[in-house]
Amino acid sequence: MEKRKLKKHNGSHETILKAVESIIGLVTRDIDEFESYKYSRAKLEAIKTLVEKFKSMKSDSEFLNEISSLSDSRTELKLKILSKVAFFKRMIEDTDVYQGKNIRIFSTSALSYGTESKFITQAGRVESFINSERNLFNSRGLTESDLNEFRSDIIKYVELNERALKIKDDRTKLAKKRNHLLDEIYTEIAFICTLGKGIWEDVDEKKREDYLITAHLETRNKYNYSNK
Repeated sequence: MEKRKLKKHNGSHETILKAVESIIGLVTRDIDEFESYKYSRAKLEAIKTLVEKFKSMKSDSEFLNEISSLSDSRTELKLKILSKVAFFKRMIEDTDVYQGKNIRIFSTSALSYGTESKFITQAGRVESFINSERNLFNSRGLTESDLNEFRSDIIKYVELNERALKIKDDRTKLAKKRNHLLDEIYTEIAFICTLGKGIWEDVDEKKREDYLITAHLETRNKYNYSNK
């Protein structure tokens, strides 16, 4: 496909794709006339290929669904971790060890608010403190299973957080690719519409109007393009 100066699309992907597919249908109908103006079937197939490539890309809604699902899982796991911290706190809050800075280690408010990284760090401090006072906690009923489960939940939370960050990063990167590809498609469709109007100028007014890009989009100004 020929390189053209990109025109920036400025509308919803769904609306523009609908317009693109409608215009592709018109060119398919009028391909003989387009070929007489050096716009070949191969070029038409190339634009169809770009459209299919765009449609095969992961959509933004799919990313948002994944982010929402992970957020729910993280919230559920965070509540479980907070419950465990409260459980550990009750084991020692009547001892001399539970004072000063050690009180802050078990502060659920410090765990509940702030960034995800701070939550992970604070949960790790709780685990480290328990290990440093293991004899005391053991005498208060702490089991290996309790600590292993707590450690496992922290690891799972870290993994969920890393997955969420990766999905957000992937979403940003793919959004740029999708927008650039749609700009390419939109640019070619704008060219086709200009060519189509020229083909049918003073020949068939109805077909000329078929290639008014504004007839396929919601409003002319919204998409920063007029070829009327």
